[in-house]
Amino acid sequence: TCERYTSGSGAAACRVPNLAGEYVARCEALFPGGDESGLPVGIPRASSLMGALPFWATFWKELGHRPVLSEATSRETLALGLTHLSVGVCLPIRTTAGHVHAFLGRGFERVFVPAVIVLPGDEPSRSYACPYTMAVPFIVGAADGERLLSPVVTFESDEAFADGFAPLREALGASRDEVREAYRAARWAQEEFDALKAKALA
Repeated sequence: TCERYTSGSGAAACRVPNLAGEYVARCEALFPGGDESGLPVGIPRASSLMGALPFWATFWKELGHRPVLSEATSRETLALGLTHLSVGVCLPIRTTAGHVHAFLGRGFERVFVPAVIVLPGDEPSRSYACPYTMAVPFIVGAADGERLLSPVVTFESDEAFADGFAPLREALGASRDEVREAYRAARWAQEEFDALKAKALA
């Protein structure tokens, strides 16, 4: 961001709302505090997860777990990510790797790094994620892969979504029906959040 508009007299004169900052603040409010019960699940604020934070905050809470949002991205986050990447990748994936390893360094036993195949959209055939987003669990360079929760995620339907979580259901203590119900509640929460955002921009 140009410092002309973020510091000094330039910042005071600028009256444009910080919409990105407002979005992040509202998303952060959806994540419970440290005194909440449930298994802590680290949620990196990066890549495809960043635009769906209301969904994932709701989904994990519906399953009885405690989603924990990573700290704000910094130069240190990017530097940490780069030390664990063996190939050149885009900024969102470098950021994801940094947040993942920050969680692992803090001792988190569960860090959510999904392989997102189909993003939310009216036409699934036009809503495929990029190859990096699909393969990110295998790119981030986590030697202890057992601490990563990496389902294959598709938003085509609640049934397809539940299929992707099938390998994790036992570890999460969740039935297929519970995953589907959590998905539906999370979709509703995301839609409500998006509607409020659109109203604020109108």
